[in-house]
Amino acid sequence: MLRTLKGLDEVDLSILEALVLQPRASWSLIGSVLEMSPSTASRRWEAMRESGIAWMSCYPGADFPHRTHTFEVVVRCAPERIASIAAALAQHPVVMSLVIVSGDWDLQLTCMIVDGTRVQDFLLEDIWDTPGIVRRKASVATELFAEGRDWKLGALSAQESQLLRKTPRGGAASPEPGELQLGIMSYLQEDPRMKALHIADRLGASVATVSRHIEQLISGGQLVLRTEVSSRVEDWPISVGMYVDVPAAALGRAGRLLAGLANCRLSMSVLAPGWNLASVHWLRTHGEVHEIERRLQEEIPQARVVTRSFRLTEVKRAGWLLDEQMAPTSRVPMRLSSGALALD
Repeated sequence: MLRTLKGLDEVDLSILEALVLQPRASWSLIGSVLEMSPSTASRRWEAMRESGIAWMSCYPGADFPHRTHTFEVVVRCAPERIASIAAALAQHPVVMSLVIVSGDWDLQLTCMIVDGTRVQDFLLEDIWDTPGIVRRKASVATELFAEGRDWKLGALSAQESQLLRKTPRGGAASPEPGELQLGIMSYLQEDPRMKALHIADRLGASVATVSRHIEQLISGGQLVLRTEVSSRVEDWPISVGMYVDVPAAALGRAGRLLAGLANCRLSMSVLAPGWNLASVHWLRTHGEVHEIERRLQEEIPQARVVTRSFRLTEVKRAGWLLDEQMAPTSRVPMRLSSGALALD
């Protein structure tokens, strides 16, 4: 029997999972697959969104045509300055997500640079002169095995999931986005479910052209759309980060093993002093982390957990600032640029 999340019933969960699989699925399709009216599905989603229980995010994908870098920065702060430093760093457009954690570090930042800027340029910015920052350590991702968009609630049957998975209609995304594509990206960051009709009206283009570009941007991996659920209602209230040193020959196998766990939110190989694999897991109890470590060491005995952290407060997720109730309040736009073009 499916366990419901606090504040959500099984109908809500099925709608959420449908939108995880296909964020822009029509309400007609969702209603047909879930055997409910489109208006019921839409009304339920709007109620969850308005209450801050669920929302959507949009950000550049791995195949965004400009050179992209995903990297993590962990920060040690003076205790009395943790909250203020977190608030300052969260306003930076390069910082995708930020969590206040307990462990060897106080802050864990997931960052993305999409405009060709070097990682070291960001690390040399004046923001790092903020009083109270004691030290920091950066690690650049070399391969992503799993990320937040891969998370599943387990609310749908295999048949329902298959019906909702969208087969791309074909057509490669443009290798270099022009003004129209950048405009579409900007509006989808504002609202990932914004209708092509509304975007076309704002950009002065035809609906067919905008629809085609949306399809190409998403299916081509240039944009990622993601359905989020607030940690205040999740049935996995604990988030644990693991930093592991793995023999190079087994690194891919270890990353895929962790990515295959139902509780994995992030698994990536990294270039960092001390470890080469980082992962994040959502758990029901703290003790579950030991089961993860046991499975990893059974498969790869040489794997060594260097350090761990667990979430205290989530400040920002995939571009959205969160309040004390873990609900989204405002979005910090990422910068998307193409030559002389730039849209914030």
